[in-house]
Amino acid sequence: MKVVEGLVTGEPAKSIFASVFQGLTMRFPQCVACIWTADIKLNVVAMSLLAHINVPQFLRDEFSKLSESGDAESLSVTLKTLRTKIEAAFYECGLHNTSTRPLFNRQNRLLGIAAVGFEQAVTLSEVEQKMIEQYIRVGGLAIEREQLEKENHFLTFYDYLTEIPNRRFFHTQLSQDLQHAVESSEPLSLAMVDLDNFKYINDTFGHDVGDKLLLMISKRIVKSLRDSDTVARIGGDEFSMILPRMDGESALAHLRTLLQEVNKPAEIEGWRFPVSASIGVACYPNHGTDKETLLKRADMALYEAKQSEKLRINVF
Repeated sequence: MKVVEGLVTGEPAKSIFASVFQGLTMRFPQCVACIWTADIKLNVVAMSLLAHINVPQFLRDEFSKLSESGDAESLSVTLKTLRTKIEAAFYECGLHNTSTRPLFNRQNRLLGIAAVGFEQAVTLSEVEQKMIEQYIRVGGLAIEREQLEKENHFLTFYDYLTEIPNRRFFHTQLSQDLQHAVESSEPLSLAMVDLDNFKYINDTFGHDVGDKLLLMISKRIVKSLRDSDTVARIGGDEFSMILPRMDGESALAHLRTLLQEVNKPAEIEGWRFPVSASIGVACYPNHGTDKETLLKRADMALYEAKQSEKLRINVF
């Protein structure tokens, strides 16, 4: 009942699985159980320990993180390898009747792996086995709901390709940072970045190459920024940055270093592409005291930078 209430009220999956495992141990006092959630990126299945009960500390430490490489076509093989690792570790701990169960959502996407064992050998009836499976399956609904919420939030505020903030996030963050700058009487710089000749590369070599170039450039920008800075992909090959506590002079020095990183050649699918970018900058309070004015003047500065053969960074 508590598990169902948690699903309805939107409790975190970790809390719901705590209730699931509590229910299991009430029915099976010697039960040992844990659940890992799955994250699949770049052909690596990464598992993180979400919840557990009666699991020895050293086992929790050793298996707090699990990962295994494998492409989408060999997911079943990768999954089998991970399950074998977990089951072997349970047996080495002296646990009995160990079993693992993969959890999938309705689109057959891997959500996680649940493992159950017992401190002493037991004989489970078919009804008891189905009971354990039902406990785990209900808990899996909580993981699916939580992942859907995270995905919806991500799609709302982040760029799907580069995984950096999108236009909506950027405008919200700019309003907040600008308000802080006003209240603290600190400067703030707004920079707009546009890649040169990106359309030619995208049209000539294909969108896959263009996407990989955008991903590479976004990583270079992120690498060059401070923790307090914000970068967002505004659209196409255009990025915008918020640089708190930076006036025009300090922003210019900062962006020159960033541009050196961005302008390194890019090697993609056997091709070597020269990379260059133009940047336009507007600063609070010298060039405007509201968001709309700063955005407009940074865009104007970017336009002038792109028209110039020598001026790659232009402060309004």
